[in-house]
Amino acid sequence: MERLSGVDSMFLYMETPTNHMHVAGVFILDPSTAPAGFSFAQVHEMVARRLSRAAPFRRRLVEVPFRLAHPVWIEDPDFDLDYHVRRACLPSPGGQVELEDFVGQIIALPLDRQRPLWEMYIVEGLEGGRQAVVVKMHHAAIDGVSGAELSATWLDFVADPPPEIDADGWEPERVPSEIDLLVGAWAQLVSSPVKALRVFRRLMETALHISEHNRDPDVLSPPSPFSAPRTSFNLAITPHRRVAFGEVPLEDVKKVKNHFNCTVNDVVLALCSGALRRYLLARGELPDEPLVGFVPISVRAEQDRLSAGNRLSAMLTSLATDIPDPLERLRLISAAMSEAKT
Repeated sequence: MERLSGVDSMFLYMETPTNHMHVAGVFILDPSTAPAGFSFAQVHEMVARRLSRAAPFRRRLVEVPFRLAHPVWIEDPDFDLDYHVRRACLPSPGGQVELEDFVGQIIALPLDRQRPLWEMYIVEGLEGGRQAVVVKMHHAAIDGVSGAELSATWLDFVADPPPEIDADGWEPERVPSEIDLLVGAWAQLVSSPVKALRVFRRLMETALHISEHNRDPDVLSPPSPFSAPRTSFNLAITPHRRVAFGEVPLEDVKKVKNHFNCTVNDVVLALCSGALRRYLLARGELPDEPLVGFVPISVRAEQDRLSAGNRLSAMLTSLATDIPDPLERLRLISAAMSEAKT
C-alpha cells in the first residue's frame, strides 16, 4: 500500500464529470514490417509478460473515509488484463477522420476508479493495412516523463527481440478496511503541522526571491496568475471531446531551434501560439493582450526516472499572440521562457 502524494491527489480532486484528468497517446503502426505479423493476441500476450516493468498498471485506488488523508494505491486483488486491453475496429474507410473520431470518443469517457486507471485499445481497420494503439491513463498515476518511460516498456529497439526473462514477483493486496485507512490517516494528520511549517517557510523564501528578481528593470517578468485575457475558451466545457492530428517533422523543428538559438519547447509553444492567434483572428476574437501559457516542468531527479507518479512543477509564460510577426513571436516566447526558468 502506498499513499498518493499531494500533487498526484490533486489530479483526482480536480476531476469532474465534464473535466477528466486522464492523458492519452496514439501510436500508428505499420504491421507489414513485423516479422511475425501483428495481432491483438500478440499485443495482449506481450503486455501480460511485461506488466512487471510497469507497476502502476496493476494498482488501483482506495479512498480514505471522509477524505481525512489522500487516497492510497494497492495492488489490485481483482486485476483483469482483459478489461484493460481491448480490441476495436474503425469504420470504413479507416482514414484520419475516422481515427480522430474514435480517439475523441475514448477520451470523452472517464476511467473507472474501481480498477487500475488505464486502458489500451488495439485499433484495426486503418487504411493502408495499418493499425493503431490508443493508450489512456490517469494523470494521478503518471506525468509526462514517467508516461514516456512506461510507454518504452512496451517498445523494443529491434524487430525480433530476445525471449523475455523478466521475473514477475507481483502479489495482490487485500483491500484495506476503513479502520486501517482511518488509522493511517490519523498518523499522517499528526505529522502534518511540522510538514506544513517547512513548506510555508520554503514558500516565503521563494516568494521573496521572485519578488526581488522581478523588480530588476532589465528582467522580462513572467505573467501574474489569473492575468490572461478572457476568450471564448473561458467557458464551462462538456464531457464531449473532438480530436484532430497535425504533423510537423522533428527535423524542421530542430532547424528552427538551431537557427534562432532557442529550444524545441520554445518552437512548439510558438506553433501553438500561431495556431491560437489564427483561430481567434478568424473569429474576430483576438484580444489585445497576449494569451498566457501554463507550462509544466519536470523536476524528476535521475534516481526517480523509472518511478511512477508526478514529479513536476509549472510556470506561466506569455504566448505573444499580440505579435503579428511569427519570428518576433518566437523570439519573445524564447526570452520569456528563459526568464521564467530562471
